[in-house]
Amino acid sequence: MLPSKQQASAIMLPSKQQASTIMLPSTQQASSIMLPSKQQASSIMLPSKQQASTIMLPSKQQASTIMLPSKQQASSIMLPSKQQASTIMLPSKQQASTIMLPSKQQASSIMLPSKQQASTIMLPSKQQASTIMLPSKQQASTIMLPSKQQASSIMLPSKQQASTIMLPSKQQASTIMLPSKQQASSIMLPSKQQASTIMLPSKQQASSIMLPSKQQASTIMLPSKQQTSSIMLPSKQHATSESEM
Repeated sequence: MLPSKQQASAIMLPSKQQASTIMLPSTQQASSIMLPSKQQASSIMLPSKQQASTIMLPSKQQASTIMLPSKQQASSIMLPSKQQASTIMLPSKQQASTIMLPSKQQASSIMLPSKQQASTIMLPSKQQASTIMLPSKQQASTIMLPSKQQASSIMLPSKQQASTIMLPSKQQASTIMLPSKQQASSIMLPSKQQASTIMLPSKQQASSIMLPSKQQASTIMLPSKQQTSSIMLPSKQHATSESEM
């Protein structure tokens, strides 16, 4: 279904396409949707005032749902081969967001609420059961989850600015929660990290946390009004617990 005032839209559905639903509402401009071969049960909904959006769903895509609400600009979503049960929801006033989900992605859920700007989310190969939630007024956040990531949960509440979270390979059961008014925080968790929990409460500024390789069962809690804290835990650290009140 293509409503009124549609301009320069390109929709390509190759061979062996089954049960696909594409809805493009009014005032749609320069949208490009490409669904390659062996696409099944895909649903794509693009509401009003959508501009310059690019959605590419390669081969062997199953049960994917992509919803882009009103006033979406310059968004790019790429879902490569063997993608299953992925859900991507981008609410209103989303600008310059890039979401890339490479091969063998399963059961991933990404939710980006209102007033999201310049966010980059990259989930490489063999990602399973990851949940990423970025609430309102999120700016310049970068989240990178490399290969063999399992059961990771990242929650970034309101008024988050310039946060960088990098989780390298073989990361399991990590939980990172950054509450409101977090600024310039950098969290890096290298390879073979297991069962780490990091909680940074409100009014946290310029904190740097680095957990090198072979870190297990570490808990770091930084309460409110914490400034310029630096925590570095080198390799082969076991069962550390740090709390600053």
